[in-house]
Amino acid sequence: MRQDEMTGNKRKFAVSMTVVMFSMVGLCASGCGLVETEKPLSGSLSEITVNTMRVRREANSGETAIYFGSLKPIRESRLRFARSGTISSIMPLGSRVALGETLAELEQASLEGEIADLEAELEASTNTGPNPQLQARLSELQIQRDQGLMKAPWDCLVVERVLDEGSAVSPEIAPLRVVDTQPPRVVIRLPRRVADRLRMDQSIWAVVGDQAVECQVDYRSVEEVAAGSKTVWLAIQSDLEQIPWAFGQTVEVRFNLTSDRAGYWVPLSSLNQDASGLWSLYVIERRVSGEPLVVDVSPDVETQTAMKKIVSLLQLQNDWALVDGALSDNEMIVVNGTHRVVSGQAVQTSDVTSQLVRPGVEVADE
Repeated sequence: MRQDEMTGNKRKFAVSMTVVMFSMVGLCASGCGLVETEKPLSGSLSEITVNTMRVRREANSGETAIYFGSLKPIRESRLRFARSGTISSIMPLGSRVALGETLAELEQASLEGEIADLEAELEASTNTGPNPQLQARLSELQIQRDQGLMKAPWDCLVVERVLDEGSAVSPEIAPLRVVDTQPPRVVIRLPRRVADRLRMDQSIWAVVGDQAVECQVDYRSVEEVAAGSKTVWLAIQSDLEQIPWAFGQTVEVRFNLTSDRAGYWVPLSSLNQDASGLWSLYVIERRVSGEPLVVDVSPDVETQTAMKKIVSLLQLQNDWALVDGALSDNEMIVVNGTHRVVSGQAVQTSDVTSQLVRPGVEVADE
């Protein structure tokens, strides 16, 4: 091939490539312009359906305080003999003893014999007149015999025994500890801020085993038993005959209290916290005509949008929070799925207010 023909072919190829490159640039420019014009406007987010509830301001919010106490007898006592001696009999641990029955006794055989002799001698001397000396001696021995008997002060249960038969004992030693067999009381140590808000005779619910029993506030210590705390006694009103229980058993106690805090109860699932620690939720705003918030919405159609509002967190209770902020009664908030929502987004709503039970619905008045 001649040199001039090769040069001509090269020129034709260069021209062809130039045409192709300009064509591609034109297509790119045209395509890029199409993508730009199809960008959604700020208000054109896809609609989603969210569950909502209507809020209302609570003048006195409810607070459920949960603490743990134990079952204690209404009274207990460590019993002692009034004189020294050797124990001849003593009730076993766990014995139930009726009022006035003998719990323990000292060795008194010689004392009983001396008493019998004196009684016989006094009986024989009735014909010769009173014998004050014999009568005084008999009274003294009878007192000693009584001091050697330990009687039940009330219907009781033996819960501790530190000595056995044959042990020497003195009035300084308490061989038995007994408790009253009447239904126990719940004893609980509470923060003073809770204890001071309880009324005497106020009804309280405690869980004994797996059964809820009704109690009443029976006694509240006047002085603090520890810094910032008081002891409260709750008298059990329910029948415990069909409920297994034991002294010292741990029970759960729930106090329904009212608070002077005012605000709106909202589910925790409705709240979001940003990096700065601020809490917020989404409220539903409705707009009709004039200012369509979503592209292609006709002016006469009502739109619902989720708008973020900042709130302050006042109190937590189970899965609910008491909040305050720029809210109003009957305003609708998004209760869950907030991670799918952004402020200004159009949404469809499903009102679930009737399915939710706010804290404090059954709060007892103070």
